[in-house]
Amino acid sequence: MFEKEEGKLEGLRKKYNDIPIPPNVDEYILSGIRKEKRRRATTRWKWGAIAASIFFIVMLTSIRVSPTFADYVSSIPGLQKIVDIVRNDKGLVAAIENDYMQEINKSVEKNGITLTVDAIIMDEDVSLLFYTIVADQDYPSLFLNDPTLISESGEDLQLGYSYSSHSEIKKNEPVTGILTIADYKHGSIPESLQFRTNIKNDFSDVVEDLHVSFSYDKEKFAKIKKVYEVDQTITVEDQKIYVDRMEIRPTRIVVYVEYNNENKQEIFGFDDIQLVDGNGEVWTPTDGLVYDKLDENKIALNFQSNYFAEPNELFLTFTSLRALPKEEIEVTIDLEKNKIVNAPKDGKLAFVDSSFWDVTFELMVDEQDYYHHRPLFHSTFTDANGKEYSFNNSSGSSTEEGIHVKTMGGVNMNEVASPITLTISDYPNRLRKDVRLQLK
Repeated sequence: MFEKEEGKLEGLRKKYNDIPIPPNVDEYILSGIRKEKRRRATTRWKWGAIAASIFFIVMLTSIRVSPTFADYVSSIPGLQKIVDIVRNDKGLVAAIENDYMQEINKSVEKNGITLTVDAIIMDEDVSLLFYTIVADQDYPSLFLNDPTLISESGEDLQLGYSYSSHSEIKKNEPVTGILTIADYKHGSIPESLQFRTNIKNDFSDVVEDLHVSFSYDKEKFAKIKKVYEVDQTITVEDQKIYVDRMEIRPTRIVVYVEYNNENKQEIFGFDDIQLVDGNGEVWTPTDGLVYDKLDENKIALNFQSNYFAEPNELFLTFTSLRALPKEEIEVTIDLEKNKIVNAPKDGKLAFVDSSFWDVTFELMVDEQDYYHHRPLFHSTFTDANGKEYSFNNSSGSSTEEGIHVKTMGGVNMNEVASPITLTISDYPNRLRKDVRLQLK
């Protein structure tokens, strides 16, 4: 990024990095900006692109050390989408600081919708494509539908994709998002690509077959992951968790763990899990992709990256596990009598009702879980005949009494043979232990 100014700025960058940052850095910077605003426009014009580039360097450093200044910068047109998307991910901020993002800036317009591929960040098996959508009218929501990357020759690259929706779209106001791309073949994405997608609202496609062609510099993203063998076992109330290795990549850190086959409890997740260096600096799980399930007992935990920070020591810490005895994870419901036949023994889970299209449960939670609406069940379930069904939607709400109301729907329950069996995917029962394991 900013290749034209790089030579001019290199000396300034080195001097800037050597300057000690005072604790009241916000006041100094914001005061200077306010003074500059009071000067004549001709004075500002003389600096042109160089001043803008210096300002961008200051902005990136301030994201790391000063959320207040990042808030100020995010209100400035042209910089807002960069700050808003990466400001909460220290690893992505560091990647941009170290020129590990390539600007694309290619657009296509169709039926009043403009789609822009803004930039891309890549590593061996996960890529992040930054995009912006602008609509010529208001929409309650818009989101990508069936996004695909294909090669220059038209080959579908068989990649995995994850993304979020955008709500309350206003006319001519850009919304920016990240398409996360999983490369299961590890490094197989060619340099010349075409991005194809539909844009959908809550009900139907607003525009179909948008496509943007672009190329990226594969050498730019040739950073080699750093692998640290751990080979340690954590024990929490007789439940064993083997930590195999840690891989540090420019976009994220992956810690590979395996649950012991002899464990009596089904482990659903970790509370307060994070990575901490020897100075107490913290790297938290990545947004939206806390872990990947590799097989029945193996998972990959994903954290924000410290690839460019390179701490001398790194520790994995957490305070408890969410788990249940394995014989209690299946819940059986008699739909004809509207009652639970089998459920966890703690009595926190109650069946409320079933209707033509859905089933509803109540789950008692304490203060620790009140604001965490984790999925209660896997989406698939079986009926009395062993036939498998899949819910295609779910919703949740909370009461003042500390009860989560969970509804799962999208299946014609009149066609289902009672009783049905669901499998719990997360549950507020804990095995507590403060764990601190050195990974590096």
